[in-house]
Amino acid sequence: MESPRLSSHLDTEPVFRLPEWRTPIIGRDKERADLSALLQQEDVWLVTVTGPGGVGKSRLVHAVARDLAGQFDGQVGWISLAAARDRSRAIEQMVSVLGIAPGAESAQESLIRTLRHRRVLLVLDNLEQVPDLAPSLAELADELPDLKILATSRVPLRLRGERDHVLGPLTAPRPSGSFAELRESPGVQLFVSRAEAADSSFSLSEENAADIAEICRRLDGLPLAIELAAARVRLLTPSALVPRLTRSLDLLTTGPRDAPERHQTLRNTMQWSYDLLPEETRRVFRQLSVFSDAFGLDAAHAVAGASEDVLDHLATLIEHSLVVRLGQPQSGRFTMLETIREFAASVPASEEERRDTARRHASYFAALARTSEVRPGQHAPWLDLVEGEIGHIRDALDWFEAQDEWEELLTTVNMLGSWWLSRGNIREGYEWLRRVAPHAPDVAPSVRVDTQISAGWFATQVGDFDYAKSMIDGIDLAELNDEPIETQVRYCSLQGAWYFLQEDVDNARLHIDRARQLAEDRGIIAQTPSIRINLGAIAAVCGDLEEARKQHLLGLQESTGIDVRAIHAAGLANIETRLANLPAAWPYLRAGWNDARQIGYVQLMVSAMATKAELMARLGRMEDAATILGAADELRQSRGWSIVAYVSEEYNGLIDLVKQGMPDDAYALAEARGRAMLPSEIDALMELDPFAGTVEPVADDSGVESRRHGLTSRELEVLRQLVQGKTNPEIADALFISERTVQTHVARILQKLGVSSRSAAAVAAVREGIA
Repeated sequence: MESPRLSSHLDTEPVFRLPEWRTPIIGRDKERADLSALLQQEDVWLVTVTGPGGVGKSRLVHAVARDLAGQFDGQVGWISLAAARDRSRAIEQMVSVLGIAPGAESAQESLIRTLRHRRVLLVLDNLEQVPDLAPSLAELADELPDLKILATSRVPLRLRGERDHVLGPLTAPRPSGSFAELRESPGVQLFVSRAEAADSSFSLSEENAADIAEICRRLDGLPLAIELAAARVRLLTPSALVPRLTRSLDLLTTGPRDAPERHQTLRNTMQWSYDLLPEETRRVFRQLSVFSDAFGLDAAHAVAGASEDVLDHLATLIEHSLVVRLGQPQSGRFTMLETIREFAASVPASEEERRDTARRHASYFAALARTSEVRPGQHAPWLDLVEGEIGHIRDALDWFEAQDEWEELLTTVNMLGSWWLSRGNIREGYEWLRRVAPHAPDVAPSVRVDTQISAGWFATQVGDFDYAKSMIDGIDLAELNDEPIETQVRYCSLQGAWYFLQEDVDNARLHIDRARQLAEDRGIIAQTPSIRINLGAIAAVCGDLEEARKQHLLGLQESTGIDVRAIHAAGLANIETRLANLPAAWPYLRAGWNDARQIGYVQLMVSAMATKAELMARLGRMEDAATILGAADELRQSRGWSIVAYVSEEYNGLIDLVKQGMPDDAYALAEARGRAMLPSEIDALMELDPFAGTVEPVADDSGVESRRHGLTSRELEVLRQLVQGKTNPEIADALFISERTVQTHVARILQKLGVSSRSAAAVAAVREGIA
C-alpha cells in the first residue's frame, strides 16, 4: 500500500542546526570554559544559564555548543523555544529540529527511542517560555543516561541534578582606568567591535575611550544594550551619545517601577533606538514581531504590507541591531532576538494594525502551504519549502482556528496532508484533521469531502480503523459524484486501503480496480500514483509477483516525482529478490534507497533495508544481513512505525532465516551493532555492492507461507520449476542458488506435501493449484 513518508533520520553534519552568528563572542572566555568543563562532568546532565534578557545567554551557549560539538560526534541540537506556547509544542519543536517524526508514538516517546543509543547535546534556548517542560526533561534524563542539556532561561527549572549558572553583565571599566585598561575591558571591546561593523571608519582612541567606557557603565554592561548603542556611531560620536543616552533614560521613568533595574535599562535602550527610527520603519518593526521564527524577504514584504520595498526598512533595522540577518547574505533569512521581539510586540499600536498584520501573516503562509499542486517532479522542493516554514504555518493554523475561519483552515489542513505524510508527522496531521473534521458541515462541499477523505487516510495510518470507516461512510455520495474525478479516485483508493489493512484482499482489489478504471477512463492514471502502488502491493501479497512487477514497472515509467519513483524502484527490488533475480534486484534497490534517503521517506528506507538484508542473506553474508536488520528495526521503532500484518510475516521470516544462519551470540552482536549505527554508517552499508565478492547463496525460508501445506514463497518458486520438469542444476541456474540449496528445498517440499517423489510433488501442485 502507499505508505506515509516519514521525516529524515538524524543529520550527519558536524552539528544539527546551530544558528550562524556573524559576529564573534567577546568577553566570555571564563564562562565559556567553565560551562564546557561542567557539561563534561559525568554526573551533570542539565546546565541552565540564567540571567536577564539581553545579558548574552544565547550567544554564550551557542559558543559552548560549538566548542563541544566534537565531544558529541557532532550531534548537537539547537532548539529555540521562543515560539513554543506549551509543553506539547516544545516537544514537537525538539523532534522537528532533530529530524524525528513521532509517527504512531507520542513525540516524547519517539524522542526517547531515537536518542537512546546516542550521545547528544541538546541546547534549549529561551526555556522560560515553557515552564511546564521540566517534567519531560526529567523523564529524558531518567531514560537517556548519555544525554546532556544546556539551556538558557531567565529562571532555573529547580530540577534534581540541575546546575544553575548565573550569567552577569560584562565587567564595567573603572572610571579612572588608563587607556590600556579601557582597551582590555570586555564592554569596551564589544562596543568597538559592533561600532566598527556599523562604520568602517570608526576606531578606538584615547580621545573616545572614556566616553565609550561611560556608555558601557550607563548600560550596566548589558551586551545587547551596548550593541544597540554601538549601532548609532554612524550618526553620533561616543561623546554625543553619552548625553543623548542620559536624556533618553530620564524620559522613560514611567515604566514598571518593580521591574529589575537592568531590565529597565535594556528596555529603555531599545526604546531609545526605536524612537530614532523613521515612522514607516517603526511600523515595519512592529509588524515583524508577528514572526515567531526566522523569516524570508517575501514573507516580510507580505506581512508589512508596504507599498515600497521592505528591504530598505530591513536594512535600517539591521544597522540599528534590531533585526539580525542569518547566515550568508544570499540566504535571505532574518530574525529578531527574542528580547527585541517581545519589545516590538509591546510597542503601542492600533488594534487594526495588529489584526491586519496577523491576517496577512496567516494568509501568506496558508497560501504557501496550498501550493502543493505543483508541477510533476516538483513535489520534493515543495516539501522542503514547507519544512522550512512549518513553524509559521502552524501559527497560521492556530490563528484561523482562533478566528473560527473554518473554510480557510480546512483548506490549508487538507493541502498540508501531503507534507505530514511525506515527512512523517502523521500524528500531527491526524490530530489536526480530527480537530477540524467536525466543522466540515460548515464549509463548501468540495472542502468537506476533501477533509473527510484526508481524515480517513490519516486514521488508517495510525491504526484508527473505526474512525477511518466513519469518515468513509459519512461521505455523501451525491456530493462525491459532483467532485472532480481525482477526488473520486482518492475515495475509491481510501476504501481499498481500508479493506487491505483489514486483510480483506478481495474487497481491497475491488475498490482499487474501481479507482484504476476511473483513472484510466479519464486519462489520469499517470497522475494517480497511489493506484499502481496499491495494485502492486495487493498482487505481491497474493503471490502474483509477475502482476506486481508489471504494476511497478508501469508506475516507474509513468512517475515524474522522486517519491513515487522511489516506491516503485524499491517494490521492484523486493520482487526481484523474492524471485531470486538478485543481480536484477540490486540496481532497483540502490536507486530506491538513494531516492528514499534523499527525501527522508523512512518507511521506504526500512523496507529497502529489509530487502538489502534478504539479498545479503541469500548471498551468504549473514553478519551484514543481521547488522542491516538491527539498523532497520531501530529506525522503524524510532519513528513509531508498526509493521502491518501483511508484511510482518515475511519480515519475521527473514529474521528467522538470518538467525538460523549464524550463532546466537554472533547474531545478537551484529544486530546490536546495527542499532547503534550512525546514518553515515548505514549509508555505507546500504551502498555496499553485494556482488563485490564471491559468496555461496544459502537456503531461504523467508517469505509469506502458502495458505496450504505451509510452503514458503521460495519453496513455491522451486515447486513451480519442478512442475516444468527442470532438474536441480536447471533450477539452481534459474533461481541463482546452489544445487545443494535446491536439494534442501526439494526435500522440504516433499515432506510438506506428504509425497515421496518429485513427479508426485508436481502432480499434487497442479491438482491443488498451488504452483
